[in-house]
Amino acid sequence: MRLSVIPVSLALVLCAALGAGAQTPTLPYDHIHLNVPDQAKAVEWYQKNFGGKPTTEAAERLMFGSTRLIFLRMRTVSRAPAARSITSVSRSLISTRR
Repeated sequence: MRLSVIPVSLALVLCAALGAGAQTPTLPYDHIHLNVPDQAKAVEWYQKNFGGKPTTEAAERLMFGSTRLIFLRMRTVSRAPAARSITSVSRSLISTRR
């Protein structure tokens, strides 16, 4: 159960952090833990692709608005079935021009 809640929580936080100003406010999240095989590479990738801001707390953390993503080192990576995991996260910009 815990494994399926984390990807959904991550998606919600990233959408809110990257977000649109006209959206309904969401509940605040203090932090989210992500298991990764290489913390430094994960921090670099999330910072580059999603614009996370480094923290002064620790090198393996990024801020997205007021929410921390904390990358935990996981020695072995298990592959969850596609039905129980998010396989990709993306964002799109909708043009307001007509």
